Amino acid sequence: MSRLAPTFILALTVVASGDLDAVPQELTKPAFEVVSVKPGDRDGFPRGMETRGDTFVAMNVSVRDLFRFAYDVRKVEAPADLAWFGADRFTIVAKPTPGLFAGASDDARLAQIRLMVQLLLDDRFKLAVHRESRLLPMFELVVMQGGSRLQTSKGPSGNGGSGLFATSIGDFTGTDATLASLVHVLSEETGQPVIDKTGLTGRYDFRLTYSPATSIPIHGEYHPPSVFGALQEQLSLRLDAARGRVDVVVIDSAERPTPD
Repeated sequence: MSRLAPTFILALTVVASGDLDAVPQELTKPAFEVVSVKPGDRDGFPRGMETRGDTFVAMNVSVRDLFRFAYDVRKVEAPADLAWFGADRFTIVAKPTPGLFAGASDDARLAQIRLMVQLLLDDRFKLAVHRESRLLPMFELVVMQGGSRLQTSKGPSGNGGSGLFATSIGDFTGTDATLASLVHVLSEETGQPVIDKTGLTGRYDFRLTYSPATSIPIHGEYHPPSVFGALQEQLSLRLDAARGRVDVVVIDSAERPTPD
């Protein structure tokens, strides 16, 4: 475990449109008090990120996943010599100073955690980046006619967890999860930026099961549909092709952390 100095820095949040929205002045970026970073399993499950009370937990995730969460960006690129940035997996447990989020709303707590993960990435992975604005193909996530099949959250899991985890390839379970977590998964699966146009701002419980290979039954066995079909069949959500300006973050350099 490592203890990080309580640094305070004002930050900017990068959004998919490429605009930069200044973080409200009352949002500072304190470091997590205690952080554990350990090598994960490239093929291991469960895989995902969640908050357990005030604790941030990431299991078997890549640095690219962490960066996209922390900065809320849809497109992150790394040069060939940093292939490990998206391939290597890490498991991270980060705890803030007790009581740091006392009285904060769920949205305010999530915004603060994002800022703290930014500092964690800077401190442990030594990231150097630059941003470019590009006109790229993308998808817009919309609600189908009749409304979505997302279930209103019943609250965090038994261990206090809220988030979206993969239990196997193509099998995701959301518990007290926001649409933002689903959008990140869809961006990864489709290889293109996904913009949330649903207007759904709550927390939800859902399961999404899909196969990237086929949607046709073979030899009498059922194979889950593609992610596009699964969204429609299981959640009544749809990905519409679009094109727009996207803020792309390019990783110039990074370092593997020392496990602790």
